[in-house]
Amino acid sequence: TVACWLCWLRNAQHNKNGPSSVHSGPLCCVCCSYKLLPVEWVVPEAHPCRLPLPSVCSPGKPVWGCSKGWTMAGQLSGLVPLSLTLVEYREGDLLGKLFALASLLPVFLLFSLGVLILVRRDLHTVTFLIGLLANVGVNWVLKNLVFCELRPDHPGLSQGDGTFGMPSNHSQFAAFFAVYMSFFLFYRIRDTPQPPMTVMLMRVVKTMVASFFWVTAAIVSYGRVYLHYHTAAQVLYGGVAGGVVGFVWFVLTHNVLSLLFPIVESLPLCELLLIKDLTSVDDVVRVEYDAVRAHRSLRHHKRQ
Repeated sequence: TVACWLCWLRNAQHNKNGPSSVHSGPLCCVCCSYKLLPVEWVVPEAHPCRLPLPSVCSPGKPVWGCSKGWTMAGQLSGLVPLSLTLVEYREGDLLGKLFALASLLPVFLLFSLGVLILVRRDLHTVTFLIGLLANVGVNWVLKNLVFCELRPDHPGLSQGDGTFGMPSNHSQFAAFFAVYMSFFLFYRIRDTPQPPMTVMLMRVVKTMVASFFWVTAAIVSYGRVYLHYHTAAQVLYGGVAGGVVGFVWFVLTHNVLSLLFPIVESLPLCELLLIKDLTSVDDVVRVEYDAVRAHRSLRHHKRQ
């Protein structure tokens, strides 16, 4: 209500000062939202706020809005968006919207790993999360200290201009996840003695899951190019860097860190937090299932 009232006052002031339908720079309106506008814009006759841009507005930094597609700056120009989850795409572009959603997968994966650690309390999962965070650190070093290559020019983006983009953090994250999980599926999860048909079925399932990880990584990487956040070279370098870091971290975890898990597990803090080592467990789901059923049977037997 206040925003529309201010808009009405500005419209009244405009009628007093005379019309001005051409404005150089992004248009600002206190009651309307952000939209990608060209440098020079002719204001439609249907819009009530055919006003010159106020001096307090900050061109190029839209920060608030509702539904009509106009930019508001004014007194709120000091606000900045949270770039961690902000992904922009062209209005009406369904494919761009899907790629924007895919760009949020790294954030979802990090939160999912955090929940999995709270539920499982497994040292290997904790180590995997540390590897992902280390991969993000490697990306920061490569991006800001080694390559220092800017993102591609895109005048429609409200963020990203002037920041480094080589290598792509999203593609490096996705490649790390795909490489590590592929090695984990085929080398860490061992085939237990089962009928040959069951073993073959499990291998097919592993292949399908690994393929899903790689396809997802490709979608995330291509989406960054499609949305003009990175060049193809930046995405390619990110994929290579993420694959190398993922392979190195898996080898380090499988051959070195896993040998230290029994020592870490016996620490008082780990015992207090019930953190355990599941490396020697071939089928975690089966062991947990049998343990829960045995515990429930024992409690039932004691009650009787």
